[in-house]
Amino acid sequence: MNTATTFERRLEQALIIDPQVSTLRALDERIARAIARVPEARSSRWSLRRASRPGLAFVLVVVLAGGAVAGSGILTRVAESVPAFAIAWERATPIDQSKTVDGRTVTVERAYVDANLILVGLTLRDRSGEPAEVGRVEVRVDGVGDAPDMLGVGDMNRVETAEVLTFQTPVGVGDDPGITLVVRDLPATFRFEVPNAGGRTVDPDLRTTASGVSVTLERLTISPTVISGRLALAGGPIEIGEAWGPFGSIVAGDTDTDISLVQPYTDDQPFVTFHTTEGSASPSGTWTIRIDEIVGHEDGEQIRLAGPWVFEVAIP
Repeated sequence: MNTATTFERRLEQALIIDPQVSTLRALDERIARAIARVPEARSSRWSLRRASRPGLAFVLVVVLAGGAVAGSGILTRVAESVPAFAIAWERATPIDQSKTVDGRTVTVERAYVDANLILVGLTLRDRSGEPAEVGRVEVRVDGVGDAPDMLGVGDMNRVETAEVLTFQTPVGVGDDPGITLVVRDLPATFRFEVPNAGGRTVDPDLRTTASGVSVTLERLTISPTVISGRLALAGGPIEIGEAWGPFGSIVAGDTDTDISLVQPYTDDQPFVTFHTTEGSASPSGTWTIRIDEIVGHEDGEQIRLAGPWVFEVAIP
């Protein structure tokens, strides 16, 4: 078996599911609504790039056809590919710090912080004229600590590389946090301050049960870019399987978004954290968090637990 085939089979085991009919029906309805809202698509090719750390972190690299484009144009184009990024990019603070090492120049163009994510826009120019990746990037917040990797997107052409990277905002970040950004592969270190756009965090501690599994919504954070939460799972099936993750949605007022990024339940981390790729600038109201299905694995076989688990959270 060749490497490509092995990789494809691992992807199938990790990502492809055969969900319950009720889950498919709910997804079909949500997809139909989403399609009606999607703007005209851009022609692009998506691929996966290895993240700097395991877990939730991964980076999607967009390779867009075309010739030379100015750095700000590339970054704007990249940022608009994800709703959360587009909002953060529009509100981001210009940084405009550059460092050159061995003919490679990295520029921190803009940065943004709210209760859920830290976003940084970078460009890389290599005097050799060959496309190059920015590589491993780490972010630390003064007085708080490291910010774990989240989702990122990038664009390469023959002139430069542009990447928009996001990190989870650590608890306790102040109004104008100091940020240290380290580009390990250059190497280079940048320091700057960014206003905190804020958000609301509540600890509902709500519990509901289905399919023999008790799910507790321990935390919910609403910010302009992203909605995130933390779930505790308990019950016989959870103790048997591993890598449990939810499929579901979050609705309130004009906000209607799917759970998109999940750090699953494991023996080392006995809870689930989730993120959406859309947020809300108006956290007040009643939020409905609906988990349609929880999917895990046991001895290489997929285990599906049918919901729904539904939580109603009122935020004043």
